[in-house]
Amino acid sequence: MGCMAFRRSFHGSSFVFYLIITSLIIPSILISLGVGILFNLLDREVHWASSALGSQLTWTLPFGLLIMFAVFNRFDARFEEAVRDLGASH
Repeated sequence: MGCMAFRRSFHGSSFVFYLIITSLIIPSILISLGVGILFNLLDREVHWASSALGSQLTWTLPFGLLIMFAVFNRFDARFEEAVRDLGASH
């Protein structure tokens, strides 16, 4: 319903849009700060390859999985069957 509301312009639509975008961004910032503080408390080096990458994966992996589930559920099984007929393995 929220996406349908943005099909037409309404009073305060830009504020609501930025509020929605902010609600998507703030949790990732908080997770990153929390991981950075945890690394400092554990006397570990805060480096992008460890703390930042872990924070990014913690936040983005569920969204990626949801998108892949949506795509794969619409996947036509006939394509997979045709590939197996041509000799591909499972």
